[in-house]
Amino acid sequence: MSEAPIGTAEEDASGAEVASGTSSLSSTRERILYSAVELLTASGAAHVTVSGVARASGVSRQGVYLHFPSRASLLSALVRHLDDSLGFTAAVEQARRLPPVEAFTALLHAWCDHLPRIYPVAVHLLRAGRDENDAVAERLSGLHTALHAALFRVQDNGTLAAAWTVDAAADWAWTLSHVTAWQHLVEERGWSPEAFRAQLLQTLAHQLLVPIETAAQQGPARPAP
Repeated sequence: MSEAPIGTAEEDASGAEVASGTSSLSSTRERILYSAVELLTASGAAHVTVSGVARASGVSRQGVYLHFPSRASLLSALVRHLDDSLGFTAAVEQARRLPPVEAFTALLHAWCDHLPRIYPVAVHLLRAGRDENDAVAERLSGLHTALHAALFRVQDNGTLAAAWTVDAAADWAWTLSHVTAWQHLVEERGWSPEAFRAQLLQTLAHQLLVPIETAAQQGPARPAP
């Protein structure tokens, strides 16, 4: 990850950072987030404090608070920043443009590709306190929302297996693709990331999806009354 450009800012008499325009605000925010990621991966979640990030980024504490009113908001933004900077957000948007089954599969592909990159950050957050767990929970809640939306389209297309509701299917897909599942199998049991992805896709396709040819013969699904 390359460091974001450093914006221009000045400090007032109280030491609070005063941003000189929107571009400065944006680049200073990136600088803070970059430093927070570096601090987290190098030293652990306990060191990602407002004071610690301020020192690492060369921004005053007041400057950090200008962008992130609390440590919890900083951690949540850090996770979203990784999604954006590592391409996951863009991959999700691209997947949504595909036909339903392909969109669901592409979303899982994108998440499996993303997991090895975010795991070093996520594991630190999962092992720490409430603020850190809330940040990870928010990210994973977003994944659940994306899976639910994808599977709703699958149901509407007639390719969701009859035994599943959209809610239950999203819960199941979310559980099998959870960062802790990746941790158990890849980090602890020695699976390769490729094996994890292949087994996840195969399992969910077998359990949740009706073959497209069968769905075409049955016609579009009708929602339960």
